[in-house]
Amino acid sequence: MPEVSPEATVKPSGYMRLPVRLRRLVADALASGAFGCAWVAVFSASEIAGLWLRRPALLGLALVLVANWLAWRRMPQQLGRITRQGLVVSGAGLGLLCMTFHLAGGVNTLAGLAGLLACLALRNSYDDPDLAAEAALRAARGKELRSPVAVIRDNVENLALSLVVVVLVWHFCLEAFRIPTGSMLPTLYGDPVWGDRVLVDKFVYEFRDPERWEPTVFRYPLRRTDPYVKRIIGMPGEQVLIAQGDIYLRRHPGADVELLQKTPSAREVLWYPVVGQITEKGQFLKWFAREGGADFEGGAIKLGKDAVVTFPKGDDGKPGDVRDHDPSGEGFSPEIGYNRRVVGDLRARGAITFTHRFQAEITLIRDAESYVLRLSSPKDDHYRYVDVALFQRSMASGAPDLTLDLGDLKRVDVPGGMTSRKRLDFDLSLADGHLSVRLSGDQSLWGSAATWSASVRVGSPTLDLLRAQPKDRPLTEVAQALTEPAMRRGRVSFTGVALEEGASGNEPQLIVYGIERDIYYVGRMLDTEVGGRSEQRELPFGFNLGPDEYLVLGDNSPGSKDSRFWTAIDLVTQDGTLYSGGVDDEGQTIASLLNSFDAGEQLVFKDTASGRTAPCSALRSLTRVARFSHKERGSQMPADAEILKNALEGLRRAAQKQSLTRLHFITEGGGVVYVPLDEIREIRVRAVAGVKRELFVGKPFAVFLWPHRMKLIQ
Repeated sequence: MPEVSPEATVKPSGYMRLPVRLRRLVADALASGAFGCAWVAVFSASEIAGLWLRRPALLGLALVLVANWLAWRRMPQQLGRITRQGLVVSGAGLGLLCMTFHLAGGVNTLAGLAGLLACLALRNSYDDPDLAAEAALRAARGKELRSPVAVIRDNVENLALSLVVVVLVWHFCLEAFRIPTGSMLPTLYGDPVWGDRVLVDKFVYEFRDPERWEPTVFRYPLRRTDPYVKRIIGMPGEQVLIAQGDIYLRRHPGADVELLQKTPSAREVLWYPVVGQITEKGQFLKWFAREGGADFEGGAIKLGKDAVVTFPKGDDGKPGDVRDHDPSGEGFSPEIGYNRRVVGDLRARGAITFTHRFQAEITLIRDAESYVLRLSSPKDDHYRYVDVALFQRSMASGAPDLTLDLGDLKRVDVPGGMTSRKRLDFDLSLADGHLSVRLSGDQSLWGSAATWSASVRVGSPTLDLLRAQPKDRPLTEVAQALTEPAMRRGRVSFTGVALEEGASGNEPQLIVYGIERDIYYVGRMLDTEVGGRSEQRELPFGFNLGPDEYLVLGDNSPGSKDSRFWTAIDLVTQDGTLYSGGVDDEGQTIASLLNSFDAGEQLVFKDTASGRTAPCSALRSLTRVARFSHKERGSQMPADAEILKNALEGLRRAAQKQSLTRLHFITEGGGVVYVPLDEIREIRVRAVAGVKRELFVGKPFAVFLWPHRMKLIQ
């Protein structure tokens, strides 16, 4: 090594100009503080349930901090430069990862930031003589050592190490996925809106199985190279049934049928806003049908004598019904369509304000049943207390009201003066067979809120029908006996009246905070011909899950191609070889051939009233065979064997038209095979609804919102 002249010595700059003793003190202080913050964060409660990657990342940060301190403060000369720099890169990466857990608790961000700064400070606490000598050589030789080759050589070690760290993290712990569709709206926005990217915790499923109601990323069973994101609904070994918007299950053969109830976190996410807070009279007139003396003034609805206010208002001005609207608000039109199904599971949030004795009723109306929350002030109580009662009211003529037990929630204390206006907030919801009441009001002069809540199990008429069937009968068979309710309704009404004479102008007033609907899970949609035109008829969807299978559904049920619609096609050759793939895959050549005019047939739709026959492609015929029984398709429809035979003949005709002798076929594994058409002996189709345990990738815990924000996923 040539001698370095004093003129060529490189002088330190910036932070490195500080005395080495001071830099070491700063590094030790930051390392100790970051290590303590990491351990505090490990044992602190998370505000986001199911975020398993948080604690392993914090533990890893604490361990890497210790390793960095030993490498830079105790053994810098014993360890190589690559090892020391690699520990800094690892610590900085873990620090940045911990900072993404901000919504799980601010201490996570503090630990990540402190860890990042500590790693940088530790790296600068040691003056490497080899690096100083190399820097001096470069200064002495000028530009001789700064050729492109020298620059690449100086940085290739760090780049290689960083690449190794990134690959390890990507493969075992963390990966980002782009959302290509709107199947999880409004939880996750995919194309064609924004195309969000989700950050997936691949670490979690190494230590536990997927859990019900959590979003998950998995490999599409019929093309395992494609990642999908859905929400887990059914667990291994269960019998699952989707009927009239709800999910029913039998956990094991012989068990009672249950109406599946969402977890608290999923419950809040899957309330879809229908209308927000009403602040203007124009909103009131647009959304609410009204009878009697109801008006809007000062941000509240005045409930005069004989006033009834109902949401929503129909096109004719009379009360309408809440339907499964587009939850994104972007105006999409999926094939199944929005606004076609009445949703009876609703939540009404608001407040009743009053000065005199009053009585008010908030009513949730679902089909032929109504659930009434009655709030009234008793006589001679100085207007301090409000009595609470809950009733179930039937539309049947002469049927009495059924009082529901609210437990201890029978009277609430709403303090205030005799002439001042008092307010009682309410939250009344009906979903998953449970009726929930939540009341709150100011309990003191300092405004501390007191909350009272109760929940009552009310079930559903469909649940009663399912439980009346034999327990040894699978739900898939029981579903065929279900019929549509005679009356479909889903609305909210409000009534109120002053109970004292001379209280004119002091009627109880209603403040509407919002009205939401529950997610409506759509079953199977069968397109039929009625009166010469095509219509869609909803049928229940039932599936028996295997011991290693899960049922997954999208939050945007009408616009999600999930477990309800996956159709596998099997090609059996003359020698018995079986090739399996997805028939509804856009890249599947066989799908385009079967959907062509040359493979079509004229025998699927037949209107019994007019005798009209409607054309349908062979592809459509095959999917109907996989998803619907012969009885469901209609007694005049051809048998399954005839449709499969016609589809194979149509496939050969369409291929011959395009001069094809081999079929480009994408298999379940994502590979491609070329199957000679003259060797195909038969075609089979089957519905695939379960996702095997081995196909799960991880749990998405954060989403990058366009253009620069990020939020944690509940």
